[in-house]
Amino acid sequence: MIKEMSELKGIDYTISPEKIERDERYKTVLTPLASRLEAMAVNTLADQITPGANAYYPNDCVTSDGMLALPKIRTMRDDDTATTDVELGFHKANPRIVSKAAVWIRDLAIDELPQLQLIPRLSMVGPRAINEGFMDFLVDIGEKRDKGVTKDWVELRQYPLVRDGLSGVAQLRWQWTDERNPDLMYRCMQAELKYYLEQASARRDGFIIAGTPLVLATSSLWKRLRH
Repeated sequence: MIKEMSELKGIDYTISPEKIERDERYKTVLTPLASRLEAMAVNTLADQITPGANAYYPNDCVTSDGMLALPKIRTMRDDDTATTDVELGFHKANPRIVSKAAVWIRDLAIDELPQLQLIPRLSMVGPRAINEGFMDFLVDIGEKRDKGVTKDWVELRQYPLVRDGLSGVAQLRWQWTDERNPDLMYRCMQAELKYYLEQASARRDGFIIAGTPLVLATSSLWKRLRH
């Protein structure tokens, strides 16, 4: 798939045209499988979502070049309750998740496969685009620990040439917990800064892409066994 390994590293690789080209190659290879999994998930949930609701919904997220509606397979019912998703921890205890099958689909990130079509606006590996409420939640966590780290993390996410990713170092770290607790979220901030500014490379990105399905599957199984 990739014939030559680049010498670019850190921020130079993170913002490089070469990374965009590699992402397009990955997209070409992964799209056929992603389309099959996506169709399977939509069919599985068809009878469980609110009647008349679209099988997909736009998740309005903060990205490096403004707001972007990321398409996701609908796994949650609309419910304007006082308890927010942030308070519930985004895990299977959330009463808005429509079924056990939807929990698995979310844990395995199958609900996010439609976003593959947004490459090259997105990257295969990069900081995860998140909605404004969760962004505020993370910034609040970081500022209570180190305002300098939080400032650098926000600036990284606002830098126009840093494209948001489908997977990345932070996403893989928080897969192993039901609760996105403050300590974990702050460590994810630090890991993102170190990776995208200092460590990122074609080879490392390749390891993250290859390892993402394994991490999703094993962490999901671990959560089921734990409970």
